[in-house]
Formats: sequence, structure tokens, C-alpha cells
Amino acid sequence: MSRGALLIGVRAARAIVRARLFVGIALTYAYFYQGGDPNQVTRVLLARALVERHAPDITPDQRLTVDKAIVGSRVYADKAPGVSFALAPIVALLDGADRVFHVDTASRGARRARMHVLVVAIAGTAGVVAAWLVFRTLLLFGVSRRVASLTTFAYAFGTLAFPFSTVLFSHQIAAALSIACFHLYARARVAARAPSLRAAAAFGAIAGAAVVVEYPTAIIVGIVGAAFALHALRTRSTARAAAGVAIGAAFPLAIHAAYLGWAFGSPFDLAYKHVVDPVFLSHTSTGLLGVRAPTGEALRGALVSPFRGLFFFCPVLTLMFAGFAGWLADRAARAEAIVASAVVVAATWFCTSYYAWHGDLSLGPRHIVPALPFFVLPIAFFARRGRAAAALVALLAIASAAIVFASTAVLVQLPTGEPNPLYDIVWPALARGEVAINRMDPYASVLHGDAAYNLGTLVGLGARASVVAPFAAIVALLASYLPARRAASIAPGAPVAEGAS
Repeated sequence: MSRGALLIGVRAARAIVRARLFVGIALTYAYFYQGGDPNQVTRVLLARALVERHAPDITPDQRLTVDKAIVGSRVYADKAPGVSFALAPIVALLDGADRVFHVDTASRGARRARMHVLVVAIAGTAGVVAAWLVFRTLLLFGVSRRVASLTTFAYAFGTLAFPFSTVLFSHQIAAALSIACFHLYARARVAARAPSLRAAAAFGAIAGAAVVVEYPTAIIVGIVGAAFALHALRTRSTARAAAGVAIGAAFPLAIHAAYLGWAFGSPFDLAYKHVVDPVFLSHTSTGLLGVRAPTGEALRGALVSPFRGLFFFCPVLTLMFAGFAGWLADRAARAEAIVASAVVVAATWFCTSYYAWHGDLSLGPRHIVPALPFFVLPIAFFARRGRAAAALVALLAIASAAIVFASTAVLVQLPTGEPNPLYDIVWPALARGEVAINRMDPYASVLHGDAAYNLGTLVGLGARASVVAPFAAIVALLASYLPARRAASIAPGAPVAEGAS
């Protein structure tokens, strides 16, 4: 081996070590394949219709999903179309590859591989991007790299970001776009400079895309957008910022309007108005599309119950409250803390006001997932108090990761009929040596025993080993970020070293 090649290899190895957290996140998310369900299938069907039939309706394949809308004799996907728009170019590439390599597209193996690729390319990538933006945002506030990495680990492996990065729901994509907007705002404010036209356009494009991906995300990007506008006002750049945001948002919103006009005849006619599910229609006909005032049942159920409780499945998030106290006490970063806390309150209000606060087939209250980065950011301000605080974060992160990892390995689409699915479904399944128990297949209207899998079982590992081995790997990964001494406090805005470790 030449000296040059050896040097390149050494540099590559060092880069992997520095980026080991994000490499580990990406590999772990890609490890799981959850099979199908109506939510995922309807998004893929629309992407296929756009690419293969150049049509906005899913009529030929509508039997594969119950998540659909009907207008006349045509059937449509009933979701915000943003995820399907993102899937379309990947579907086109896969179709081309199938033709070039003469793949038997009707074979079960090819179909499962295709769906797995789609999930990893969209949801898995969004999960990694969201984690990276959590890390980079914490560095903006002067949090040490070690504490930022520990907090990012808690987000990526100890919250609902994990399971929803393994399914083609819209929530994790919305989370990545939401934290991207906050990062752009925080970067401009911490630097105490006026937003450039390019930054404002990027903010507008990302915010617009977030809404097209998941309509309720407008609540999050609206709050962050108001803060961005206030910063522009203070730095006397209101006109430039407004022009940039408008330019950036025009592209995703124009595509969305064009699709609605194509499908339903009006750029303002949402698919939700034509949903066929009578239960959905009965609830969304009251309030604002089914959103009313929060109820005690929903607050308990979505936050603390063993049925869907966020803090039950992700106990590390309980440190958010102490973290916000520390963050709000930091005068230099108080504005960002106020914005993040407003997002947390608004997202919780929305979830617990919505008639389907439980998310139906869901692990935890999935409608909160787009706001989870804002639940996690304050934990870093608690962790940097010292070794004891960081150790507590690590302990609860491992406990949360164990719960979320096991649930992801067994079944993300938890049913509504079990009041305690972790103890009634997940742990018993693992005790019996059963993983990936979802039987819904995205390509068939009948149940299949092999609809879901993980990569470990595909290569011959036993069910338990296929879960224990990757979990041990992420525990080892966490150990490399435990602080050896008290984390130093760095003033917000102070320069920090580049890198990703």
C-alpha cells in the first residue's frame, strides 16, 4: 500500500471516529424495517402514481390502504402530499434501476427491499439530519461537544424520533424541517447579525416544505418564524428578510397548490375534506378539523400513561423541565429558550386537543414527534451542570433507549386496544423470542408473517440476538461521550471547534 493511500485511509478512519455518533444513528435506523400500514402505504401509492401513471389519484391500488379520499369515481391519498413529493424521484430512480438490472419487481424480496430503501432514504435520513441539527444548534449556544453529543444521543435513541425514523410517516421529516428553521433563527441571533437574503430564503423554503409535509407543523414554524421576524426587525432588515422568506416559501407552496388544483380542482381544497373514514369525518366536522380544547384524558394519556405517555416511553424527557429552568436563566440565550418553550407548549396543546391524540396505530403520541427536538434541547443545559447531572442524563437516556429500542424492534404500530402495550405486547414478545411482529404488508391487502424484519434476522441471527447486539453497540457508543470531568460553561456565541464527534 502506498503512503498516500495509507494517509487517506487514516484520515477516513479519523473522520468516521469523529462522526461515530451519526454513523451509529444512521446504521441503527436502517437496521429496522417495519412492514406496512395504511399511513405509509398511501404516501407510497401517491408517489408511484405521480411517477408511473403521471396522475394525482391512487385509484388502481386503493384497495391497499384505508387512508384515502374519494372525489367522484377517483380515489386519492388523504395525507399532506409533501412526503410523496420527496419519494417521487427515488421511486423514479428505483424504477430505472429495475429496468436496467432486469429485477423481478413482482418478487417478494424485491418489493420488501424497495420499500426498505424508500423508508431509509426519507425517514431515516430525516432522523439523522434532525439529530445533527440538534447537535449543531447546541454548539451555537456554547454547549460543550461532549454534552451536545450526549444530548443528541438521548434524542436519537431515547425518544420517539427513533421509531418514527423507521417508518414513512410524516412526523420525523417534519421534525427535521422544524429544527432546521430554529437552527437558522438561532444562528442569526447568536451571531447578532441581520439575516441575509439567502438565509431568509432558506428559512422560507424549509418552513414551506414543513407545512406541505405535515399541515400542523405550521404551528411550530409559525412560532419560530415570528421570532425570526422579530430578530429581523431588531436588526433593521425586515424588508430583506420578508422578501427572502416569501421567495423561499413560494416554491414548495406553489407545488402544493398546483397538486391540489390538479387533483381536486382548487388550490385550497385539501384531501382531508374528502376522507371516506366515517369516524374521521364525524370528529373533524367539529372544532378546527377535529382540534378543540385539551382534555384531562388526553393530557394524561399523551404524557404519562402507559398507553401512549411520552414521559412513560421516554423518561429522559422529564429532565426537560430542569433544563428549561437553566436555559431561561441564561440571559444571553433566553430568547431562544422562550421560543423553544413556546413550541413545546403549542405542540402539547395541539396533540392533546386533537380527537386522535393517541395516534391510533402508534408508539407514543406521534403528533408530538415534529416538536421533539425542542423537548430535548433544554436537557443539555441540565447536563452541563456537572458530572452528576450528565450521569443522570446518561442513565435516563439508556432507560429510554431500552424502552424505545425494544418497542421499535417488536412493533411500532401499537394497537389502541391494549392499555399498557409495553408490558402486554413488547416485553412478552421479546420474552418469547419474537421481533418484527407487524403483519401488514405494503404490497398486499392480506397479512404476511414476514411483512417486517430487521437486518440481523435476515443474516441468520436469532430474534433476541438481533436486538441485543445493536443495543449493546449503542450503549458502547454512549459510553464514549460520558464526561470525565465537569463540563465547562462557555458563553453563548463563543467560537467552537468544527466536527461531529
